[in-house]
Amino acid sequence: MTMTPGDLLTTVPRAAAYPVITALVVLESVLFLGPFVPTLGLLPVAAASRTRAR
Repeated sequence: MTMTPGDLLTTVPRAAAYPVITALVVLESVLFLGPFVPTLGLLPVAAASRTRAR
C-alpha cells in the first residue's frame, strides 16, 4: 500500500503540522529556486547566523 503525502501528514501531531509544512515550503523554495535566485539561498543562512549571534 502506497502512502500519499496527505497520509504522511496525518501521522504528524497537530501542533507540529504547521511548522512541518512551513519547513517543507521553505526547503522546497531554497532547493528549487536557489540556483536561479542566489539571494534566496543566502537569506535563511543570514537569518540563522544572526539569531545565533544574539
